[in-house]
Amino acid sequence: MNSASIINIFTRHTRIWHFWLRDLRSGEVLELGTRRLYPIGSCFKLAVLMACFDALKQSAELDRPVVIPPDRFRTGGGVINYLDSAVTLSKRQMLHLMLAASDGTTTDWLIAELGLPAVNRVLRGHAPESHLACDLGDMVTAFRQIPESLDCKTREFSDAELLNFVDATNVLGATHAQDLAGLALAAWRYPASKMFEPDYQRCLAVDRYIPRTKMFFDPAIRIFSKTGSIGRNFFMNDCGVLIDRNTGMDIAHFGFCSSGWRMPGGMVETAGGLIGIEIARALGLNPVLNSDYTEEGAALLLGRSASDNGDVS
Repeated sequence: MNSASIINIFTRHTRIWHFWLRDLRSGEVLELGTRRLYPIGSCFKLAVLMACFDALKQSAELDRPVVIPPDRFRTGGGVINYLDSAVTLSKRQMLHLMLAASDGTTTDWLIAELGLPAVNRVLRGHAPESHLACDLGDMVTAFRQIPESLDCKTREFSDAELLNFVDATNVLGATHAQDLAGLALAAWRYPASKMFEPDYQRCLAVDRYIPRTKMFFDPAIRIFSKTGSIGRNFFMNDCGVLIDRNTGMDIAHFGFCSSGWRMPGGMVETAGGLIGIEIARALGLNPVLNSDYTEEGAALLLGRSASDNGDVS
């Protein structure tokens, strides 16, 4: 698998990073960057999803209405905390909002119901070197109390200072790229009982508000993925499974963790889309890029002429 373009994107825009990709057809593995622990961000929500279905007794539980008052609204992204009055949601809708919008309020409501130990059991079962120390709202609050957090995107870190900042953030929850790839594959292949299989598949089918890796090749290639970030995308992760649209068989699974992005958040997301193109190309898929991809946009992020042939290099 060709890795030069993937390496270029990360080394151009980040300080330390880890990338892991396995072709499930051949078993070939591509691992790049520095294997160490990185902040987990929202990627742990795949463990919350599986823990919820582990605890489910009957499908009717998913549609029972729950009132969430404003004093239970949580920081950490999503949409609920933009409101100022109570909302009524079912557990199914909470799961969908957690996955689609990475919503902090619904995530933390589910964690409170399950208990953090149950989430960690699932997380460590599929991502054995990963951990989660708290729910999402507490993660964001504690992160903001780290002295370097509020200006991390503009701070001039020495190598040692950056590693100390990464490790301070890791206390709240940490992972690496191979663990994330394993977590994504486990969530995709989760053995829901026949009773709950349709419900679980509905969760997998929810479209993601942040497309990141699949930004430019969706819908040419089907992908199930979960993003993660913290510090306005100073730390940015993604993990997922690529699926053959014709057969439904999984082709590959991947994960990456990265630290030190200094661009505005939207540009970091776009860089994630360029990484997605290169993952697909490394697998020999060569997708037709959708209408959101432009040479001018790629050139802006990659420092090349828009008249180049379109390869990310």
